[in-house]
Amino acid sequence: MPGGEGVLYALNRFTGALRWQVDIHEELTTQPAMSEGRLLVMSSEQSVTAVDPANGKRLWKFPPRLARRLHHPRRCTAAIRARIGVRRIR
Repeated sequence: MPGGEGVLYALNRFTGALRWQVDIHEELTTQPAMSEGRLLVMSSEQSVTAVDPANGKRLWKFPPRLARRLHHPRRCTAAIRARIGVRRIR
């Protein structure tokens, strides 16, 4: 569940005990969404952060200028490839 102070919490669904927490350092504005085994959350700064749901480890973060492109799939794919350095083999 997101927190207004920028901390994402994971709770045990049976006991409510804290499993892990991760500080995103920005106010979280969305509920986490699960995609391909990652939790994705957007912040008030319009960045998108991916977190490993098993342990709360932050996997990657798109800065606002790249996160704004997520509404357009082709631009998003190009931004992701540029960000992680994927190269085509000819």
